[in-house]
Amino acid sequence: MNLRHRHFISIFVFNFSLLFSGCLTAKSVDINISVSHAVYLTYQKWTQNTSCAQIDTFSGDFVPRSAIELVIFCKALQASGLEYKLNIIESGNYSRNLWLLINQGFHSVGETVWRKEAENIAVYISEPIFAKNEFEKALFTTRNHQLLSIPPTLLAKQLKHFVGITPQHWIYDWQALEKITPIRVDAPNQISIHRMLLAKRADFCFGEFSHSMNFQFEDMSLVNLPGVKIVFPDSRHFIITKQAPNAKQIFEALNKGIVILKKQNVIDKIWVNTGVINPLAKKWLTLNQ
Repeated sequence: MNLRHRHFISIFVFNFSLLFSGCLTAKSVDINISVSHAVYLTYQKWTQNTSCAQIDTFSGDFVPRSAIELVIFCKALQASGLEYKLNIIESGNYSRNLWLLINQGFHSVGETVWRKEAENIAVYISEPIFAKNEFEKALFTTRNHQLLSIPPTLLAKQLKHFVGITPQHWIYDWQALEKITPIRVDAPNQISIHRMLLAKRADFCFGEFSHSMNFQFEDMSLVNLPGVKIVFPDSRHFIITKQAPNAKQIFEALNKGIVILKKQNVIDKIWVNTGVINPLAKKWLTLNQ
């Protein structure tokens, strides 16, 4: 592999009940996960003094969903009882990580993907982390933009006169944008979206919910347009590539752990505690339905 960044966090997780009984004979399974730079830094900060499975609080006003999902991934493996060693490898953006998954034998990207997307590649697909129509995004713009002065009840009709921006290869985001405005700009990635909005080349974008309801990316911040949202029709899942070593064993353990976490209501609590699912937005107007 010729990766620009090679940073590793190794997290050793042991079944201590077996250790104390003197019955630990299983060899830990290596699991290689590729993540973006932002996720790597966030995850490294969270796991500096603790195991990822022990993380219950998530610092920061805007926490990347993909970093939270990596913690859920870890918690599910821990709950399953699998002996494993998690290698977190910084390797680029989401698209780059998917390429590595397919071509370099990584086990997973450590964050969820759309079911429709997962069905097109040779992977095991986990139980849903977000069910259909459960994952939502808010709308964001720049500070002091005229859109902020329009009441939410009128915003839905007025947005068709403004420029929306999102990557066209984000299929569901683009489909939602098509229903909102005929004036659309294609951007290659999130950093380009922020830069183009701040340069006044577009007026609004989509972004995930958070407690602060600001959309922070590096040193650039956008503010929320309250009262409106979009809903995604597909479900989101973890994936394990079938060609990686011990893939089926890891997948079965991951699925087992997800079922356990769901029964304990752990995943829903994490989404609410981090603001990714915002109960206050339940009655907000959905723009793409």
